[in-house]
Formats: sequence, structure tokens, C-alpha cells
Amino acid sequence: MPRYFKSFYSEYVKLNFNTNDDIVFQSCRRKDMALIFFLYNIENTQIPKTHIRIFHLPKKRFKDFYFYFDKIKSNIKKNIFLYTEEGKKKKILSAKLGSENLICVTKPIFSFYNRRVDAKNHTIGFIGEARINKGFNEIPKFIQTINEYDKNVNFIIQFSNVDDQTKKTVNFLKALSLKYKNIQIINKYCDYEEYRKILQKITIMPLLYDLEQIRLGSGVLYSCVSHEIIPIIPNNSDYLKEILSPNSFLEANNIDSFVSNTLAIIKNYEVFLSSAKKSSEKLTQSIKNDYLIKNITDS
Repeated sequence: MPRYFKSFYSEYVKLNFNTNDDIVFQSCRRKDMALIFFLYNIENTQIPKTHIRIFHLPKKRFKDFYFYFDKIKSNIKKNIFLYTEEGKKKKILSAKLGSENLICVTKPIFSFYNRRVDAKNHTIGFIGEARINKGFNEIPKFIQTINEYDKNVNFIIQFSNVDDQTKKTVNFLKALSLKYKNIQIINKYCDYEEYRKILQKITIMPLLYDLEQIRLGSGVLYSCVSHEIIPIIPNNSDYLKEILSPNSFLEANNIDSFVSNTLAIIKNYEVFLSSAKKSSEKLTQSIKNDYLIKNITDS
């Protein structure tokens, strides 16, 4: 999805959308809500069905999201369809709308990747915001320790937002990437296609998150399942296991156990990948009954 309205509307006109078409906002953020608002103010007749998937609610200080949300909510269930996960997000959005019946429950991801076994070529990935509660400051120690044991492993670190608490780590990682050819730093916002290409390269993903942070939900974990990436999750996060098959993941409670479990996955990768494929298939089956699929295919 284009980031700014000018390029978005240019594509919209070029593709000649009409009322029989569908537009899907895969993960609607503040900028996306603004795009939808402006579109509905410019186009009055040939509006396509618009499917809005919301998985990340903005912080209270970002009032523009809810400003635009309030402006378009009268169209929900007419030609706008709203989707989110079951739980806290649905309750918040239902309160904004004054009804639970205007929101469909959906899964966070719809793109899948059939991974081939390549046990000699592993890439460990870290993706998302550069924040302490997502374990960003632990990444250098993790990389240096893994490099001591296995110099054939590659690393990808993708992030866009950086705060004052992680600036030093960002600079240190960039210095490491100049020293070691097996470290790739992607310091920018990635669109959907770029994000998918990164996921396809990654074979193992340690989720170094604080337990409280990961309890808010993890779209990254769904990305792991759909792209057959082996995740290492924090101990005591049993709710994450609902979408994971046995032997498709490991658990860790400190940086040393994240390292040792990463090495264990590398050693027995084919076993873990076989189980990861079962997790991916289970998610595929659950998505076949998803409201988004039904709303598009039944129309």
C-alpha cells in the first residue's frame, strides 16, 4: 500500500476501481486510516469495498487515528468492513463503535511461504521496532556469542523506529555489520513486499521480548508460523503456543538459553522445520473460514 495519499490515489485511478472490487489494508495504521478518510471524501460513487484489518492500536497521544476512524465509521458494514483479533483490541474498537456486531474477528496474516530444507545456510532474524522491551539491546551480545560457536550463521536486523534508550545499540550494530559480513542491518520502514522478502530469508527468530510486552500480542509470531520460521519464545508465554505445533519452537528465559536453543535448532533443523510446516498448515486451515475471505469471495 502506498505510504502517501498522492501516490495511493494515483494508483487507485490507474487501476480503475469500481464497486465490484475490493481493497484490503493488511495492517491498518495511522497513515492508512488517513488514506481511507481522504478516499471516501474524494470519491462519492464508485467506491470499492474496503477491508480494514487493525492489529496495532495507536497510543492515546496519536489522536489522528481515532479522528479519521470516527469520520468513516458510518460506512462500516455498508462498503467498509472492519477486522481485528479477539480480545482487548476488539473490546476497544467495539466501544468506539458502540457495537460488537460491526467488527469481524480475523487472523493477523494471510501470506505463506513453503520453506525448503537448507540446513547449511541459516539466517537469524530480528524485526520490528528498536525498543528495550522488545529485547533490542540484547541483540549484540546474542550475535557475538553465536559467532563464537558458528561463523556460518547470517543475521538480519530490521527496524525503523529508534528511541534514546537504543541509539547506542543501533550504532554498535552498524559497527559490527562493517566488521562482519554475515550481519545485515536494514534501518528503514519496509513495505509489505520488502517485509515478506526479509521473512523468506530468515530461518530462526529469537523473540527476546519482555514477557509483559509479548502478552500484548505478537504479529511477528504469526509471521514465523506462516513463513515456517522456527521461533524461540520467552518462558511462561503459554498463550503463544496455541498456534504452534509441538517441536516447532523452543523456549528461553535469558540470553544464554536463547543462544543455546538457537544452536540446538541449527543442529536439528530438519526436525523443527517438519513441525513448523504442521503449524503453518494448521494456520492455513483456520484462515479458510476467516471472515475476510468470506466477505471477498461471497461478494
